[in-house]
Amino acid sequence: MALPPVAVEESPPAPPCPRGVLKRSREIWARFWESELADHVDRTADLYRVERWVRDVDELERAWRLFRQARFVTGSRGQTRLNTVWKVIQDCEARIAKADEQLGMTPMARARLGLTLGQAGNELMDLNRRMNQPDEPARPRAVNTVEGEFQPL
Repeated sequence: MALPPVAVEESPPAPPCPRGVLKRSREIWARFWESELADHVDRTADLYRVERWVRDVDELERAWRLFRQARFVTGSRGQTRLNTVWKVIQDCEARIAKADEQLGMTPMARARLGLTLGQAGNELMDLNRRMNQPDEPARPRAVNTVEGEFQPL
């Protein structure tokens, strides 16, 4: 008798992306929530962390756009200097890197957090497959006393 398959829960739909972010940031938001990594996020307790992360990603994109337009600017004393937007880029990069670690967005971070993406779902599918295989009648086995190995009759 075959057992009913174990239900594999589908991920809930993505929460709405924070308003006012660029199209690219909305795409990154959607990709995050489509990933297996999103299944490990507590949407009640941690959603604001993911929102903060995507806002930093958005701010980084905006800062890079400005920096590419004018890498060097004229300073207050007429000297050429690096655009101060570079500091914004560095700050965003640091916050994003920290969030990447906290949310398990890198292979090393996942290992530290004990996350194994893909493995749990594969194990459930394999268990379902094995549990739903038809019963095979038990085959009697005999012992070959000379070699001590089990052999089918």
